[in-house]
Amino acid sequence: LISPLFFFDKINLNKIKNFNKEIQLLINLPNKHFIDDNRYDFVESFKKLTSNDSCFQNFTDDLMLLYLIDKPSCTKFIASWLASPSHLQDEYIKSLKKTKPNYIIYSSVYFKVDGIEMSDRLKKVNGFILKNYEFYKKINSYEVLKIKD
Repeated sequence: LISPLFFFDKINLNKIKNFNKEIQLLINLPNKHFIDDNRYDFVESFKKLTSNDSCFQNFTDDLMLLYLIDKPSCTKFIASWLASPSHLQDEYIKSLKKTKPNYIIYSSVYFKVDGIEMSDRLKKVNGFILKNYEFYKKINSYEVLKIKD
């Protein structure tokens, strides 16, 4: 019962009173506040590159890109690693054939689910991508592929 009294002087009642204002400030901070410059610069460059596209395809484990780029995925496979079974890889390829995204974010140094590259995990899908897409450019630590003409 006595121990809370020792910590009472460390409680800032103004912070408690202004909690809602502080939360609103946090919610309204721009994305740049929460991510590193490398990722932010990539996102801004990729948004410009794909400004005329209605969707984009992410073949990396970096799921934050879907939120940051603020466009829908061209396929239902927003988390590519979930398409590991062979029949789902076939479905993934069918979706890519149908939607024909102009650009695919192919690789990134960010988050890896278990350290396995997506190109190794989804060999069928990777084969399709490499057959139908070519290296476009590396933007910071992201490799972007472009559909072949």
